Amino acid sequence: MPAQVVVERAASSVLILGHDRSREATALAEILSDEGVDAAIARRIEDAQRMIATWHRDLVVVDGDVVDVGGLAALLAGLREQNPELPVVLMTSWPACDPRIVPALVIIEGWYVMKPIDIDELVAMIRTVAALRRTGEQNPLQRAAVPAA
Repeated sequence: MPAQVVVERAASSVLILGHDRSREATALAEILSDEGVDAAIARRIEDAQRMIATWHRDLVVVDGDVVDVGGLAALLAGLREQNPELPVVLMTSWPACDPRIVPALVIIEGWYVMKPIDIDELVAMIRTVAALRRTGEQNPLQRAAVPAA
């Protein structure tokens, strides 16, 4: 039986990878801060990679609209390669059933929020992902999808 994960209100620490020109990342960081989440913003992929290498974060929230849909899987694979244990939550306006987004969802193990963002849903997901990481558990949805041996 897997360990029970308690999703607590402990401060979570996230890195938001958002657009250079978008105010969305700034607004999201402010809202998350009000919810007790420590949020830093990287506006370029290179900045995100440097910050991941030097700062501890519970997870990365990636705005899927940072790159075109064709480059999203490559971006996420690069983040995963740099730090395989760092969970990634994807926010995007692309529906999960779009075949162009499926490779990205596989890479991030299904942590996905559809735009427009429901902030309560995103905060709950951040807390869940952070709690799972602290306990060493994986995404229960991903675990359920793995066939029994």
